[in-house]
Amino acid sequence: MPRPPAIHASRRFSISLVARSSIRARTRPAIQHAAVHFKGRATMNIRQLMKQAQQMQEKMQRELAELVVESSVGGGLVTVKMSGHKHLVSVHIDPEVIDPNDVSMLEDLVLAAVNEAARKVDEALQGRMGSLASGLPGVF
Repeated sequence: MPRPPAIHASRRFSISLVARSSIRARTRPAIQHAAVHFKGRATMNIRQLMKQAQQMQEKMQRELAELVVESSVGGGLVTVKMSGHKHLVSVHIDPEVIDPNDVSMLEDLVLAAVNEAARKVDEALQGRMGSLASGLPGVF
């Protein structure tokens, strides 16, 4: 049986190089174009998103500074006001609740009023964060 003519190894190598370079030439520009287009577009979107998030954060800080919640316990015997930054703004204690023999009751009322005010601040923040997040499409 006759043997097929041998192809020189260097010729096989050059054919495969030509084939590979031709494939690369056809696919590379499309890939590079898509990558540049995607990168430029993604960068623009990320910048816009970051700017929008920063504006929303500034707005939230202003709203927190203006927010004041009030909590009353014991039928209005103890009332506290708390800022959005969870700083106590005022504490009002009705004089009839002050009993030198029962200080623990007054302590409990003050503690309950402060905790209730903090819970109200958290609820207000949660509601505002939800509305701000809805302003960032595709994030949440």
